[in-house]
Amino acid sequence: MHPPALCFSVYSLSLILLTLPLTGWFVWYDDSGDGPFRAVFLASSWLAYTVIYLLPAIFFSYQARLCSDRWGRDSRPTRSCWFFAGTAAFLCQLYLISDGVMLQKFGYHLNGLVWNLLITPGGFESMGIEYNSILPILAGVSALAALHAALVTFSRQGRAVHQRLTGLLRPWLQYLFGTLFVLSLCLSLLCTGLADFYRHNTTLTAIDALPLVFTLRMRRFLRSIGGHEPERDDYTPLDVDCRQPALLNYPRQPIVRDADRQRPPIIWLLGESLRADMLRPDIMPATWAFAQRSQRFLRHYSGGYGTRPGVFAMFYGLYGNYWYPFLKAHRSPLLIDWLQEDGYQFLCQTSARFSYPEFTQTIFAELPPECLHEDDRGKAWERDQRNTDRAIAFLHEQENDRQPFFLFNFFEVTHSPYQFCPDCVIREPYLESINYNTLGPEDAAALKNRYVNAARCLDSQFGRIIAALDELGLSDRCMVIITGDHGEEFFEKGHVGHNSTFVEEQIHVPLLIHAPGIAPGIYSGLSHHCDIVPMLAPLLGVSNPAVTYSNGVNLLAGDRSREYLLVTGWDLVAFISNNHKAVFPMSDNNLYSKRSVSDLQDQPCKDPAAFYRQNRPLLSKARQDMLNFIIPLDN
Repeated sequence: MHPPALCFSVYSLSLILLTLPLTGWFVWYDDSGDGPFRAVFLASSWLAYTVIYLLPAIFFSYQARLCSDRWGRDSRPTRSCWFFAGTAAFLCQLYLISDGVMLQKFGYHLNGLVWNLLITPGGFESMGIEYNSILPILAGVSALAALHAALVTFSRQGRAVHQRLTGLLRPWLQYLFGTLFVLSLCLSLLCTGLADFYRHNTTLTAIDALPLVFTLRMRRFLRSIGGHEPERDDYTPLDVDCRQPALLNYPRQPIVRDADRQRPPIIWLLGESLRADMLRPDIMPATWAFAQRSQRFLRHYSGGYGTRPGVFAMFYGLYGNYWYPFLKAHRSPLLIDWLQEDGYQFLCQTSARFSYPEFTQTIFAELPPECLHEDDRGKAWERDQRNTDRAIAFLHEQENDRQPFFLFNFFEVTHSPYQFCPDCVIREPYLESINYNTLGPEDAAALKNRYVNAARCLDSQFGRIIAALDELGLSDRCMVIITGDHGEEFFEKGHVGHNSTFVEEQIHVPLLIHAPGIAPGIYSGLSHHCDIVPMLAPLLGVSNPAVTYSNGVNLLAGDRSREYLLVTGWDLVAFISNNHKAVFPMSDNNLYSKRSVSDLQDQPCKDPAAFYRQNRPLLSKARQDMLNFIIPLDN
């Protein structure tokens, strides 16, 4: 008979043996360095966190054994405990498998971004996952559930084989295993404390190898026993957590506008996941032709590697870290305030949904529902085509009406799964369909060809609107902005899609601005989505300096340029200068593996310490940029 006082039963040890390969994958997948100290940390963490992840299942299986001894193995309390044990084990392994897939495909662990995708209306649809990816996932989940149901049944029924195995599990073996687990956890924590103090970067970068790792700081203790702490060159991070309670300080000064200001119509065309290298005459000929009579920005960066910070930055003129306080306050951008003040008519369209990200609670919070149009039925190119039809009809309605108008069209065709009409095929071979379960680097060329065809399809819709503007004689008096919310990667730097890293493919986007009084030309300096509003504001009669309402710069002023800019992710921020790109965690110093310094081609910097020393004043200034428009509240 098994001793009820011991937690490590045959069932719990079986779970650990089944889970060790899953957690081991994370350890082996991590390639951020080498060395014996790092190896000790990963090895100890491997065993310790395998057990930690399974603690709920181990606890309930232990309770089931106690209930079985007291009330019998078929009693309701016993069955309930076994149910919770099996469910906890199933969820644990499902999480590890899902997290591993996310890390391998997209470069990040399951985090708040993924949770937000699942719980926000329109979030799951925005992922662009097709049925050929969903069905194998459902089959795999069902098989995993069946495995755990069988394991629980085998353990609960007390079959002869299970009883013999339990008899072999001597108490001293269980105590030995428990001691080994405790020592492994202590060793793992000790490694993090020593690595933090001595700046052992190969170990620090390995902390994010597993989905959840606890860390220990022991700087004061090590100093007290004579430890020599090295200089911390990267002590100035951009650790601004705007998820904390804060009041808005937006604008920083009252806005002053000229009484005799112009009210030009504005057409804003936004391509989902449109990267900068698509703006070429062989891929997007209509847009390229329009670029020759517009101001084109060659080194233009999105506000982030995802839609939320990208679109937020272009409408508010603020860095993406401000999203949370503005969402909480339901504060619309000043740009929309100015247009409403001037009596603009609005038509804002998307081929997805405005609820994800939560643009109806931020950017368009003050617009009536009749001004917003969503079309999320059918293929992306069909939705884009219908919205273009509606946009052109709207333009025709304005032909003889001198009232100013604002037209915003968010096109979806260049978002995964990159659907396009048959007439837009310019690259072959291309993937006929995308199965994310089997998609790998070997598919990169065919996948990108599919995306290029989608870009040509997007160009056809841009071209129709541009042609309508020319036909109606609106081109000379309209502002036209054409850009992308962010870019898209096709395994060029190891990942696919977006929302994962700050590589050029994911954050470098095109920008065209065509407006009365703006001569055609090319701007080759750094530019950012935050700069769009400051460049438009003077044309809308705003006389305030841009710094009072924006993180952006009016790059059309002639003598203006940028020393740096910030691109934000879910919990990371990239500082980009003319020569370097440095990535920092926002408010979470445990994201060691995400801290990096590279050149603008994403090659690792040979001397990161020199970068930190030379750019400390700019980093301090950038950090202040992330605080200028909020007033943090004390908790």
